Amino acid sequence: MKTKSLRIGTESLIQHSLLLDQVILPRHPPDWPIPLNLTLGLKEFLIIEGLTPAGAQELLSLAATLQFPTQGRVRYWGQEPAQGSRPELYRLRRRIAYISPGQVLLGRLTVVENITLPARYFQQRTMKEIVRDYSDLIERLELTPYFSCYPAELPADIYSRVLWACALIKKPELILAAPFSSPITLKNNHLILSLLRDYREQHRGAVLLAGPDLQAARPLADRLLRLQAGRLTEIRVPGHAAPPVTPYLSFL
Repeated sequence: MKTKSLRIGTESLIQHSLLLDQVILPRHPPDWPIPLNLTLGLKEFLIIEGLTPAGAQELLSLAATLQFPTQGRVRYWGQEPAQGSRPELYRLRRRIAYISPGQVLLGRLTVVENITLPARYFQQRTMKEIVRDYSDLIERLELTPYFSCYPAELPADIYSRVLWACALIKKPELILAAPFSSPITLKNNHLILSLLRDYREQHRGAVLLAGPDLQAARPLADRLLRLQAGRLTEIRVPGHAAPPVTPYLSFL
């Protein structure tokens, strides 16, 4: 793969799903560029490699939970959380799926209760209706046998799949994930990659994956960035059929 160092650029006029502008993370990883600028296209699939699991989780947590950075601004679909009311923030969070090893399921709810909770709460639908409408997702993740289990009873790989089911059942427009940290199993990777491939091919939204090594997901990426010696370098993906929505990323 051919590499090219990124240069500072101006904000693209093309619509974006996520914009980090001059951001410094609250718990800044020592090898992370300061400050951080990132524009993620509306339907773009972006991979950032070379982060520690803790660094990936810190970056994605900032973007997914609408936290305020130590410095800079964060925008989603042109909106700034700092200017939004509580109902507006709730609506914004519902458009974002966040999956990382630091996330937990609600321990007092069964698997089926955890999976269906968002739609039951926000859409006032019954559990039976939700399970029926999302049966394909549930079956692909092979979760039906675990419906009556509580999170503490689940094997680690099944626990991870339930987190993905909870996120994808929201029909998110932006996926932020550290997907191949622990637990790593070949079957889990295969199932998750299959879901991400469908998400991308159906143009359902943007995806940002971050972590130490995401080689298995590279064939899906519009762009690949690698953190090396405190610099983010763009790795060209040869022969990729779908160019990114935003042609350049601006990084220091």
